[in-house]
Amino acid sequence: MEMAEMTVTSMSGAGAGGTGSWRQEPWLNTDGSYDAPHDTAGAAVEVQNAAFGYKSPDLVETRILQGVNLQVKAGSFVMIAGPVGSGKSTLLASLAGARPALSGLCRVRGLRAFVPQKPFLLNGSVKENILFGLPCDQERYESALQTAALPEDLKTLSRGDATMVGESGVQLSGGQKARVALARAIYSDADVICLDDVLSAVDAHTARFIWEKCFTQGFLKLKKTVILVSHQIQYLSRPEVNSVVILREGRIWLQGSWGELARSGDAFLNLVEEWEEMEEEDAGEKAESKESKEKPREHQRSVDSQVGLHECQSAVASVLGALEGRRINGSLIQSVRRSLAGEAELEADLVREGTISWTDFRVYLEAFGSSTVICIMLLLMVFSAVSQIASTLWLAAWTSNRDSDQEKNVLVYFFISVSTSLANCAQAILLTVCALAASRTIHQKMLQKILAAPMSFFDASPTGRVLNRFLQDLQNIDSFVPNSISDQIVKTLNIVTQLSLVYIEAPWVLCTLPVLAVPYSMIYKRMRIPNRDSRRLESAARSPVYTHFNDTLHGRETLRAFGAEARFERENLRHIGVMSQGLYGNQAVSKWAQALTTQWGCVLYCASAFVCVELARKGQMPAGHVGLVLLYSAQLQRGMMDYMTMGAADVETKFVSVERVAEYVRLEGETEGASVVENWPKGEVKLEAVAMRYRLHRDLVLRGIDLHIPTKSKLAFCGRTGCGKSSLFSALNRLYPLAAGRVIIDGIDISTLPLRTLRANVRVVSQESFLISGSLRQNLTMGASAARAHPDDVLWHCLRIVGLEDKVRSLPNSLDFAVETAGQNFSVGERQLVTLARVLVPGEPCDFANWTPPKILLCDEATANIDVITDEKVHDVVLGLDATVMMICHRLQHISRFQQVVVLDAGKLVEHGSPDVLLDSSRTTPSHLARLCAAAGL
Repeated sequence: MEMAEMTVTSMSGAGAGGTGSWRQEPWLNTDGSYDAPHDTAGAAVEVQNAAFGYKSPDLVETRILQGVNLQVKAGSFVMIAGPVGSGKSTLLASLAGARPALSGLCRVRGLRAFVPQKPFLLNGSVKENILFGLPCDQERYESALQTAALPEDLKTLSRGDATMVGESGVQLSGGQKARVALARAIYSDADVICLDDVLSAVDAHTARFIWEKCFTQGFLKLKKTVILVSHQIQYLSRPEVNSVVILREGRIWLQGSWGELARSGDAFLNLVEEWEEMEEEDAGEKAESKESKEKPREHQRSVDSQVGLHECQSAVASVLGALEGRRINGSLIQSVRRSLAGEAELEADLVREGTISWTDFRVYLEAFGSSTVICIMLLLMVFSAVSQIASTLWLAAWTSNRDSDQEKNVLVYFFISVSTSLANCAQAILLTVCALAASRTIHQKMLQKILAAPMSFFDASPTGRVLNRFLQDLQNIDSFVPNSISDQIVKTLNIVTQLSLVYIEAPWVLCTLPVLAVPYSMIYKRMRIPNRDSRRLESAARSPVYTHFNDTLHGRETLRAFGAEARFERENLRHIGVMSQGLYGNQAVSKWAQALTTQWGCVLYCASAFVCVELARKGQMPAGHVGLVLLYSAQLQRGMMDYMTMGAADVETKFVSVERVAEYVRLEGETEGASVVENWPKGEVKLEAVAMRYRLHRDLVLRGIDLHIPTKSKLAFCGRTGCGKSSLFSALNRLYPLAAGRVIIDGIDISTLPLRTLRANVRVVSQESFLISGSLRQNLTMGASAARAHPDDVLWHCLRIVGLEDKVRSLPNSLDFAVETAGQNFSVGERQLVTLARVLVPGEPCDFANWTPPKILLCDEATANIDVITDEKVHDVVLGLDATVMMICHRLQHISRFQQVVVLDAGKLVEHGSPDVLLDSSRTTPSHLARLCAAAGL
């Protein structure tokens, strides 16, 4: 128990002290750079000869921007542009106060708001994320929602703005996450608004709405200072923009108003000309396709579909799987009812009620060892307990009979003592080996189940909860469970042997046992349930501590920009306080039981002393045996107290961790197919009445989609943010089970295929890039072993395709360059390009001569975070691949380059056809695509 108390104390100290030291980093308040008062008449931002970048954990500086000189007037609108990796996000984060200036001066006057390129969302409701700790002003809140174009999205969410967004906003689409973060900045009423490429995450229509409503009619009318990083070059020349800053090769290349830059010389004019050529190429392709068009194809018929019977069957199967090994009780019924009613999008870390089930005990015992090993260990424990009593009896007999053979007595006593020691050593070694094997086996089973768990599990389970199982609960299983079981068995054997000895020497003493059984049993009944359940509460309350730490770690830049460190420190202490309440209750119950059992135990000791003294006075008991009985009466008193009150309850309490871990060991994995197909796929895809929802009893996100995609065709998917584009890609990769319909690739229903086969051949570039901590080579090959290493020329070819070859060759160790956690030493755009290069690397190693692209490539807005020139090059390469390419497009400039365009709305396919047909101006009724392009100003 002392160890547990020290753990909580250290966690509290680490939480408070760690946050405090984080807030006290010298760069946060150096020279008043981020706390200067707002002066509407002067400069809102002032940067003089500054260098920006980051420091590695060993304090090695990496400078991304150098020699920066910048002055932004209060109330002005500044846009920052530049190629991928030029330092745009680094500069903006530094101006927002989220990162240090490595040298020079950086002063920002007034309150700041910051929206990073990857929006930071708390694991809370939409409203909590927008308010971000501020009191709710309903009028201002409604205005923020309208300005960020969120009302329509809130109508589609099950609980409106009370919907839980999940960890990192997993319940929202990429565009919705960006607009929630934008609404937070609007509601904050800050003086300086720093926005990192918020327009790339939304569709063209929404981007134009945000520009007019948020920037033109919002921030600028309120005299807010706005600094916007954007790859949307069409906005740079807008009259609302007071200044344009163009970065290149880690420096400010050009800055000034659009008119000033146009008069600055040929360098800027050449850049603009290059941008315009990109747009003209797209327009030219669009016109050419119109001239050569044939008869318009008939629109594909929409077919309404209902949820199929197989969804109900899968639901019943999942419920039966959840009931395995569990009794139907009130808590289970309540949890099922909450799920059916859709009361919460995230499952709570449920606290079980009642006795720990035998199936949970069996999970540990099966991992502990075979029945033979357990029997051997029990025999060693029995032998050790008997030999200890035997040594004491022999010693008592020896001292009572001084005329006996001393040499024989010594040898016998030595033999018994050595045997006892050997048995104890063997028992300890066997216990340690089995305990380590059990921990290793349980950890492997948990990890395998987690890796094979469906996406719905991760949507509903915050990282902190999973970490709690793998950290605290496994630590308890490592450190406490084996010793708790062993101690309880030893206590049981000791009580039996001690009772036997006392019965032989002074049987009248045992008359007190029935008297003691009544208070001991009452104490045990009273303390067992609160002792066990308080441990359950403490274990469940530990998950929010980890979740809050995870939120703080990932959102540290946003917290610094908004000045929310003190609030998050208080929140951290509150979570630790709740966790400590459970532990305090557990300790209080234990100490209460110890105090009462100690008092009642004195009855047995006093009775033993009285009987032994009386027998010795009458000469019926030797003096040596009197001491022996008193010794074992004292031990028996302590043993019965530990066994009846503390021991059994302690075992059950420690097994709470096993109970929680067993939940993950029994997790149901994704449904696997068994079909084995050679030379698959070719690239033909058919969707037949596809319907999908993320979780049972939630609204459908895809509604009866029928679509035929010929082999090697190039499709663009368009539609408003949240219309189901990313959900459709999830269905193609079986990340979520279908509610109805089926997906067929080259005549094979993908539900019959092994997931490994499907996902190795249908490659996806997701909205959010993902890099692991390791070398760049490992990130490209996803950790393939040296025996299965890909040749360097294949990796260089994939990097060349996405335009990263020169960048990687300039890095130290090139392909073996160390990537930091989550790729923090790469820009967001560079991470996206590395992710794109990764999907081009074959699943199986091959020579460069045999390299072929994936047959089916899904790109979920893969170029949203890169500049227009790199975007054009990536489109040239991807659309030139000998593969079926499906790409979600928010930048509608490239629409004419695709063979087919699919428009989705509210999970339905509303339009499908070639771009020239859909954009034909002679149509009596404009198509959905034409309306989207018109809304985007194209």
